[in-house]
Amino acid sequence: MGAEPKFFLNSLFIPRNTSKSFIDNLFKGFKKACNFYKIYLIGGNVTQSKSLIIDVNVFGNVVNNKIKERLKCNVGDFIYVSGNIGDASLGLEILKNKSRLDIKNKKLIKKYKTPIAKVNLGLFLGQLNYVTSMIDITDGLTLDLIRLIGKKSGKGANLNWDDIPKSDFILNSINPSKFTKKVMNGGDDYELMFTLKENRAKSFESLCRKKGFDVYRIGFIDSSGKLSLNKGGSALKLRPNGFIHKF
Repeated sequence: MGAEPKFFLNSLFIPRNTSKSFIDNLFKGFKKACNFYKIYLIGGNVTQSKSLIIDVNVFGNVVNNKIKERLKCNVGDFIYVSGNIGDASLGLEILKNKSRLDIKNKKLIKKYKTPIAKVNLGLFLGQLNYVTSMIDITDGLTLDLIRLIGKKSGKGANLNWDDIPKSDFILNSINPSKFTKKVMNGGDDYELMFTLKENRAKSFESLCRKKGFDVYRIGFIDSSGKLSLNKGGSALKLRPNGFIHKF
């Protein structure tokens, strides 16, 4: 949301029968992440445990004291996302059903297993005063959208199905209704969702093209207090569903 990651700590709680190869591969993953995001592992702790627990804390700093929060959008603001929605949920579905692993399916599984945090885009957006709010999509598009807007704000959103970036190629192999639910409620995409002032949309989109950032306008904030989806010529009411953390 406009912060730059710098370093992280990890605490490992390891069962006695954990293999050395597992630990080696775990730290290879840490090293790969360090190289990719240009961050450092600076410490932590290791202890024996009855079950495997991996506790990671990432630290960073806010550039120029600018950061984007939730609940700051206004009626008329446009809603954007940074990439395909529903891919990760479809990837999980493929893994659960042990479906045939063709090239397209492997891409969806990769999106689920190894999501990429849009750090550079987040830093870019964080410096733009006309970007009004931001969140990442972890628990589902509709659920995180209502968190971005605020349940008690009196504001709502109008989305356009055709404008939401998604892997349409999977549509031939999945029930259309189920596909819609995966896109709207699936989660685990870790794409950024953000809002910006309507009168800056054209210049913003032009700037993103010059910078090489992919962004997609999917709807706008309204005063309805509800979520709706324009699909196939009909306006559908949306319930903010997704993954609920039970703790």
